[in-house]
Amino acid sequence: MSIANNTVNLSEIMTTASDGEGVLGKIVFYGLGGIMIDREEFERLRAACQFSAPTNFRSTPADAFRSATGDLHDRLVRGTQIYKVYCRDNRQRRHTISRELVLEEVDSTTNMYTKLANIVLDKESEIITLEDVAYNPIVDSQPYFDQVQESFQLYRRCVNRRQMDTVLGKMLDDMEAVKIQSRGGMYFVPRQHMARIDVFEDFLETMNEHALSENQVDVNSMYVVDNEHQREKMSHEFYVALKKEIETYQERASHLINTGCESPAIMSRWVSKIRELGEKRRRYEDLFQRQISEVDGEFNTLQGFARELQVRIDHAHLKPLRPCA
Repeated sequence: MSIANNTVNLSEIMTTASDGEGVLGKIVFYGLGGIMIDREEFERLRAACQFSAPTNFRSTPADAFRSATGDLHDRLVRGTQIYKVYCRDNRQRRHTISRELVLEEVDSTTNMYTKLANIVLDKESEIITLEDVAYNPIVDSQPYFDQVQESFQLYRRCVNRRQMDTVLGKMLDDMEAVKIQSRGGMYFVPRQHMARIDVFEDFLETMNEHALSENQVDVNSMYVVDNEHQREKMSHEFYVALKKEIETYQERASHLINTGCESPAIMSRWVSKIRELGEKRRRYEDLFQRQISEVDGEFNTLQGFARELQVRIDHAHLKPLRPCA
């Protein structure tokens, strides 16, 4: 079989079918912006939707500080002159992190940089201070410092975009979703799981009602019609995703073998993951009514790794265990 490398055209895949008849599945796409939601509220909503996902999302003071200062960007126009205000890395010490607040004067040849102040976090007390303030006639450092303090508190008590994306990724994995390579935040969900997209969309839309930031979640979905043209397109998307997944599994299995891992639990987990990947491949081949033969070589290699791991599992009880690298 030859898989065409075609870009997905949304106007070609829509259908109004809603009962699974005549559809391959659904395309779901979402955008998170810079949304933040209170951690306890997020966990309550996640549990209400019965989504199993990692929830240890408490940001360290250092991570929250870097995020808060990293979010600080301003653009000023004074007459014909353009200025930018932002933070950049400064000195790092054992108990403090300092970032430099900078005014950049945009020029056609060489940009000019002026230090406005240092914004400093004490990692133990979690107190942020404004230090080494230099007077500047263009901007005042204080409002930017206030912005960092407010953002820091939000990052400390909220689930942010990156953490939310981790939960959504687990939800999509449970639906055996395939990322559409040409688009960010767009996935194909096969028809056997597409009923769960309603809950996925409800979960994201509920985030908007409880967000503590101005940025809102955007989510939508559409059915993919079941015809030869779309089976070819979706087969290509699945092939690209499957190839990457196989390579990742190969690297991990090879690492376990080459480092002499003797933990049956760890090896068994990866043998199971390889088996599940093969089952997922077969389900998608049935859905698309074609063999994804382009990955046969890579998958045979992966199955060889799985057999080697299984041999080691079978003999592990004969030796004292040593930890995996």
